Amino acid sequence: MSGNRVLSLFGGSLKYLFRERVHSSVYAVEERQRVIHDHGKIGQAILAGNAGRAKKLMHQHMDDVNSSLRRLYPGIGSDVMDWE
Repeated sequence: MSGNRVLSLFGGSLKYLFRERVHSSVYAVEERQRVIHDHGKIGQAILAGNAGRAKKLMHQHMDDVNSSLRRLYPGIGSDVMDWE
């Protein structure tokens, strides 16, 4: 997406690790329209070159994702990863 192969490899690795542990949607069906809207606001801020707003919105979004994940998967942040 960024055109940076190293960043793409890193992002793909994070996505793989996430999907290995999370086997359902992070958000309930009734919350998904809000999330799509939030993603749109983040994208608009990036396209407008408003880094401060994009950063703020992304922090808020990731805090929300983190809260949802901890509700669905208690202890997810303390999992030990086995690389074998």
